Amino acid sequence: MTDFETWLVDEMVRRLTLEVGTLHRAALGLVLDMLAEGGVQLSAAERIDFERTLLDPRYVRPIVAAGFSASSRRGHTLLARLVEAGANLSEVDAFPPLAFRIRGIHDRLQILPTPTVAEVMALGRAINLSSVERRAAEIAHTLPVPRHGGTFLRDAIADAIARREHPREAARLTSNALRKQGTPLYVDEFFRTRMALARCLAGFEHDVQSWPPDTLIFRQTARGACRECHRLSWQPDGFPRLYRVIDLSRGSARWPNHGPRRKWKPTIGPVHGNCTCPPWSVWDEAMRSLISANAPDRAARMQRMGLA
Repeated sequence: MTDFETWLVDEMVRRLTLEVGTLHRAALGLVLDMLAEGGVQLSAAERIDFERTLLDPRYVRPIVAAGFSASSRRGHTLLARLVEAGANLSEVDAFPPLAFRIRGIHDRLQILPTPTVAEVMALGRAINLSSVERRAAEIAHTLPVPRHGGTFLRDAIADAIARREHPREAARLTSNALRKQGTPLYVDEFFRTRMALARCLAGFEHDVQSWPPDTLIFRQTARGACRECHRLSWQPDGFPRLYRVIDLSRGSARWPNHGPRRKWKPTIGPVHGNCTCPPWSVWDEAMRSLISANAPDRAARMQRMGLA
């Protein structure tokens, strides 16, 4: 945990306590104050453009960021403070990459000359690829693909991971390119599954290096996840179902499930074809307050699915 991250969370908690609005609004206010103090003057139009840039969903996807890593207990402790201060859980989930960019702007303001507006805009959307993401792109080149797709599909998946494209958009662009080549191929489900598989395998490969075999881990579900993903990821009370790392380290857990759904088991990557549930995280009691806010709603959903 670095001094910057502690200072940033302290500042977010202070602003949330003063009821400045949502976590994203508090972060935006902090950055605008930093820019003003650093001598960067934004016009009204530039301010609107910068706000859109900083909070654009394309740049608010989870990444490995120092102090806020999904496998960092210290990071979870910091994020739990934001929840306790009243921050929305979905905004807390999206805070690590936002904090990454805030730090880039903060550090640049410490160096003369004063940055230009164009440079500030670039910092507002910058996200460096982590070693995990680079590894995911490498893994994408080794995954099996349809015979008609070949190397073209592997390259397209790796490039989409490196650009952090949404699977649907990546699939659309690739389908159009294949159609122009005279090879019509529906790749929407394929892209979702393969991109998720490469990312999850890379993340697990990285994290398991620091996780002893008996470490407890859990997995959150994607929005709109199916019944089986809920069954494997959540308990009836709405809290995570915990597993040991050793339980997921067997070879069969690397690949999506097939066959009768009642026999499906936890996997490192997608639970099934078309699954986009996120990678595994290490469990720590500091996370309980992060999850308890939505536990009642999740328990009700489990009951509606017949899982309670």
